[in-house]
Amino acid sequence: MPTTRVAEIDLVAFGDILLEKLGGRYLKRTKEDLLNYLRYKLINNEFLFIKTANAIGLCQLIRPSMRFNPDIEEIFVVCRGPEHLAECEEIYLEMLAWGKLQGATSFLLENLTDLDRPALKKLFGGISLQTIPYVRILK
Repeated sequence: MPTTRVAEIDLVAFGDILLEKLGGRYLKRTKEDLLNYLRYKLINNEFLFIKTANAIGLCQLIRPSMRFNPDIEEIFVVCRGPEHLAECEEIYLEMLAWGKLQGATSFLLENLTDLDRPALKKLFGGISLQTIPYVRILK
């Protein structure tokens, strides 16, 4: 199934699933907050926002300090139901290809996805895990 870039009209078509999944993760954000966040990503070249007929995904280019090559980080990859998980895989493969074109060295996964870890391992031929220490600034 071909992937295409998301346009503003697609936010309406996928609005129900996006607001359900993102609203469940970001409880303190309103529907308007989430839609405004997504609209901004449509016009920013540091993000890849793509869809198939039944799946949608967003990733971003990140630049870790003192490294010359960027990484890409999944923000979400979700679909309309378990029967469409293959389309999530297509989204991931397109993100991976985009990351390679950007010179990315790593693809950070499992932020918000409908694919479970075994499916991701199968898709990518394995995944590595890392622990990132952090301190919460705002509560």
